[in-house]
Amino acid sequence: LSPDAHEASFNFDNYQIKLARDYTDDNKWGGSMIISDKNYDELFNPAVMASMTVSDQAGNTLVQDVSWDNIVPVENSAVDQYMFLRNNPSEYIEPLFDFSSIYFKIVLATTIIALFLCVFVEIKKQHYPTILSSIALIILMSLLTIF
Repeated sequence: LSPDAHEASFNFDNYQIKLARDYTDDNKWGGSMIISDKNYDELFNPAVMASMTVSDQAGNTLVQDVSWDNIVPVENSAVDQYMFLRNNPSEYIEPLFDFSSIYFKIVLATTIIALFLCVFVEIKKQHYPTILSSIALIILMSLLTIF
């Protein structure tokens, strides 16, 4: 897109992807959307072409049809999908994140209590492998609770 572009969106099959400027390159814009309720062949073989809508600072708007030849869907890793969902909350996904956070906090609290009981109840009989595995589990649960 030209450097004068102020906002842009990509429209296809009743979906609209808002594009954001990539400041590493003036002409580069990008956007993302997770679409899981459609078949891949059905979605990328439409009867109506996709279009891009671009507006500049003066308020001029340009709508241009886009050929599907240059559009390549990106296969993201599970971590990329998770981070996208975490950064773009949805009314359907948010309860799942809340539940998993509560679950990991309960497991973390149980592990900490079990570690203290293992160390202090029988102070003369220390089970070092159990203590080390409990500490490793506490660290893992802390990371899972944070992220």
